[in-house]
Amino acid sequence: MKYAVEISNLYWRFPTVTGIRRDYTLKDINLKIREGETFGITGPTGSGKTTLCYIIAGIVPRKIDIPEDKISLYLRGSVSVMGQKLLWVSERKKKAVLSGSPDVKVGLVRQDPESHFTGVPTITEIMGNLRSTGLGHKEIGERVKHALELVKIDPSSQKSLDIPPSKLSAGEKQRIAIAGCLAMKPDILILDEPTSDLDPASKRQVIDAISYLKKTEKITIIIVEQDQDVLRELADRVA
Repeated sequence: MKYAVEISNLYWRFPTVTGIRRDYTLKDINLKIREGETFGITGPTGSGKTTLCYIIAGIVPRKIDIPEDKISLYLRGSVSVMGQKLLWVSERKKKAVLSGSPDVKVGLVRQDPESHFTGVPTITEIMGNLRSTGLGHKEIGERVKHALELVKIDPSSQKSLDIPPSKLSAGEKQRIAIAGCLAMKPDILILDEPTSDLDPASKRQVIDAISYLKKTEKITIIIVEQDQDVLRELADRVA
C-alpha cells in the first residue's frame, strides 16, 4: 500500500518574539494517509489542524525565520509526502533537517478563499500561476478548462470568469480557489475548512464539487472540517 502522507512522532511549536518557549501546538502526531483517499481532519478551534496542513504543504517551518541550528527546539519527528521526506530530526547531528522534492506538488486552499485572489478577473487569477511554469498557451487553456469543469463551473461562462472573484458568491469563490490549485495538477489537495461560513446553497455547491472531484480524479484530498455531516459525506476516513 502506498501512502501519500506519513507522519511519525511529530511535535511542533511556534517561536515567540521573546524567546520564551510555548507549549507544543502539535504533540506526538502519527498519521498515514493513503494515496487516492479523501481524508478528514477534525477537532476544536486552536487544536493545530491548520498548522498540520501547513507542515504537509511545506509552508511550516520553511516560511518561519528560525536558524537551522535552533529548529530542533521547535520541531521533532518526521513528515514524508509522496515518499519524499520533507523534514525530520537527525539523531546523529541532533538537529532538524529540511529536505523535500520539487516534484511533489501539494495544493492548499485556505479557509478564506479571498486570500488566493489579487483582484484581477477570475480567469486571469486561475491562469496566473500556470504562466509562471513555462507551459504553452494551449496547455494552459486545457488545464484551466478541465479544472473549472471539475468544480462544476462552466468554462464558457463569461459572466463568472470575466469579473474579479470578489464579485462572485461565497460558494463560487471557494470553487474558483480550488480550481486554481487543481490547474497546477497537485499530487495532494488540502482544503482547509472549505464549507465554513457558507450559506446552505453555497455549501452544497462546494460539497458537490468535491464529491465530483473524488469520483473523477485520482488525487489525494485532505479536508479540514468541523462539520461532521460534511465529513461523513466526503471523507473515507477521519482523524
